[in-house]
Amino acid sequence: MNEAGEAPDGLNNGSVVLKITYRGQALLLTGDIEHETDTALISWGSMLESSLLKAAHHGSRTSSSRAFLTAARPEWVAISCGINNKFKHPSPVVLDRYRESNIRVLRTDLSGCLTFELSERGIEVQTHLE
Repeated sequence: MNEAGEAPDGLNNGSVVLKITYRGQALLLTGDIEHETDTALISWGSMLESSLLKAAHHGSRTSSSRAFLTAARPEWVAISCGINNKFKHPSPVVLDRYRESNIRVLRTDLSGCLTFELSERGIEVQTHLE
């Protein structure tokens, strides 16, 4: 957002981005940001690196550029999206980016609620879909 409170790159790019580090693991929560925000986040350098990434903008085609994924280096990505959602999230292009980067992908439309436990041993995942 600019000083006038306008969002020239769209309201989604005004989302809060939060990094949480706990027990040697890092979680990066990206809200609804899109690729226009990637450059600013990449400037964080090694501070951007995270074990677990909450996919930006539900894994839309305007999220998670290759440069962003290279800088963040997540082991896991969690995509929050509804079954048969009208936006068709996540984008097949973005899913390919995750796979090409050897990032393990979990999706709420396929696995239901996702629970991640961060510990010195790594990340343990539990899915909750019957």
